[in-house]
Amino acid sequence: MPKTGFTKAKEGLPVEQTQRRFFAKRDLVVILVLLLVAGGIACFKLFAVPSGGGIAQVYVGNTLTREIDLSRVTQTEIVEIDARLRVKLEVSPGAIRFIESECPDKLCVKTGTLKNPGEYAACLPAGVAVKIVSKTGAGVDAVAG
Repeated sequence: MPKTGFTKAKEGLPVEQTQRRFFAKRDLVVILVLLLVAGGIACFKLFAVPSGGGIAQVYVGNTLTREIDLSRVTQTEIVEIDARLRVKLEVSPGAIRFIESECPDKLCVKTGTLKNPGEYAACLPAGVAVKIVSKTGAGVDAVAG
């Protein structure tokens, strides 16, 4: 007798048992693990304690031209930097960002607001870079063991 795909149905089993399941148990375990990892990362990002501002270092070329303690800023101010191209920075309490540049692509403006130590943005055509560093002056932000 030739084998067909309907052998189980012929044996008297209901048709529902012969259909393939959408997920196997192992698939559900993998999905659950991925969801737990994603949830953990989201919680870490969401509930991480902000550093309270650091020191913004403004470089023109390789030269440090200005340091701004972001925790001491009380009102928003605009800082103009004259480099190869003119750049404007917005300094607000606890944050700094590029708001205007004469560069053609404006990637520096699209970078957004810098708030935490380790964040940086640069306008390469103008030769201007802004970096947030920790107030403690420690060179190490984290240690992996």
